[in-house]
Amino acid sequence: MSFAEMLKVNKKLVHLWLIQNKITAKGVKCLSDALQENTTIKEICLNGNLISQEEAKAFENEKRIICF
Repeated sequence: MSFAEMLKVNKKLVHLWLIQNKITAKGVKCLSDALQENTTIKEICLNGNLISQEEAKAFENEKRIICF
């Protein structure tokens, strides 16, 4: 099971800190899709990842991201 697939079904994780994880464009898409299904995560931090402006659009409606 991939990390993104796990996030879709996880009901205990509240804070998700993915600081400096070298998230790729594919990772951004998978993470965005997973977050649409996960309602228990309240805060997400993606600091230090080289996410382009174009890739960041996948998160434009995501209010839980507190640092980018």
